[in-house]
Amino acid sequence: MKVWTNLTVGRKFQSVVLAVLVLSIVVMAIGYLGLQSVSRQVEEMTAHEVPTIQLLLNIDRDAYQAQYALEASLLADNAEEREAQLEAYRENAAQTGERWQQYRSIAVNDPAEAVHWQTFERERADWLSVADQIATLSSEGTDRARAEALALLPQARAHFEPMREALNQLQDTIYAPRIAAHSDAVLATARQRGLLMLGLTALAAVSGLGLAWLVARAIARPLARATEAASRIAVGDLDIALQATDSRDEVGQLTKQFRAMIEYIRTLADAAGKMAEGDLTVEVVPRSERDVLGRAFAHLTDRLGQALAEIRYLSGVVARDVAQGSAQQAEQVTTAATATAEMTQTIDAVAKAAQEQGRALQRAAELAQAMAEQNQQLEQIARQVVESADHNAQQAQAGGQTVEETLAAMQRVRRQVEETAQTMRALGEQSQQIGRIVQTIEDLTEQTNLLALNAAI
Repeated sequence: MKVWTNLTVGRKFQSVVLAVLVLSIVVMAIGYLGLQSVSRQVEEMTAHEVPTIQLLLNIDRDAYQAQYALEASLLADNAEEREAQLEAYRENAAQTGERWQQYRSIAVNDPAEAVHWQTFERERADWLSVADQIATLSSEGTDRARAEALALLPQARAHFEPMREALNQLQDTIYAPRIAAHSDAVLATARQRGLLMLGLTALAAVSGLGLAWLVARAIARPLARATEAASRIAVGDLDIALQATDSRDEVGQLTKQFRAMIEYIRTLADAAGKMAEGDLTVEVVPRSERDVLGRAFAHLTDRLGQALAEIRYLSGVVARDVAQGSAQQAEQVTTAATATAEMTQTIDAVAKAAQEQGRALQRAAELAQAMAEQNQQLEQIARQVVESADHNAQQAQAGGQTVEETLAAMQRVRRQVEETAQTMRALGEQSQQIGRIVQTIEDLTEQTNLLALNAAI
């Protein structure tokens, strides 16, 4: 079976044809040998039995015609007719002797045959002796001679009938059975050879059909599986377990290459899936110079790698730009902190002035006008601080959560400063509320310190 699986499809078909051809040759050889056997038997029969039968029949016919011509000569009306009949008698009588000698030369020499030979030869001699006497008397043509001849005629018939019976016995008991036996043998041989040929023909047909079925099965089943696999591949289904085959013929090679193709496509699909998930380290190596799909995948991975490098480069550029922007924002925050510190110093100065005003309450009336002017200046400074805080808030909006908190604190400072300005205006109008102004300035100082701490953070 292993040898069969290693054969190519062409060799398998050749094996089927060769097997059928060999069986056909065997059938023809058996038929030929059967015909030869039949021919030999027929030749043997035609060389002995048939010629002897023919000779015996001819001897019997010649004897009958001789006896008939002899009796007809006695009834002839004229001498010419009588002589013609007597000539026919002599000719046929002589032919019986000639044909008998021919028969004896080809006879089978069966022991039972010799008994009939002796009877025939004895009765023929006696018949010829009497018949010749009748022929001599008939040739005289006288009434007396005819009468004597007619008197001898029963004696001739007495030997004629046993002679013919001996011939019949030779035909019926010796040669007819032999011919029947030969015929039966020929028929048996022909029947035997025919049955053998029929059996071998059936065997050849069954063997041919069996081998053809094996070849067709060895071809059709793998091709059917390959066709099903191709149909599933055509719709994108790669979950295929194509059964391997031990056959090394073209169909086996096709199945093997189909399995390799499925595995190759599955490898490319896995690579594509990994690339779709972001893994660009996948490497696809083309199988050969003609691997169009593999080369295309390799080119795709190269291009994606280049694109990734460009993205990384651009990301670095963006990161540097963002870093520069963050530095600028940090610088702006520093500027805001500086402004806040200046504002704190200003507020401290205001607080100190307020304390001095508290300690010099007695001089409040005198200094009220001067304080009002100073409060107006403080209001202008507060407006400048608010404007600077607004400007810094606009620049620091993209600075992150810390900057947002700083902006919120600055907004609160703005509100405090505005409240302080209002308080200072009220102080200009009502110097008696200087104590409250001092307390407000102290609160503002604490919040300013918090703002400076946040800015430092």
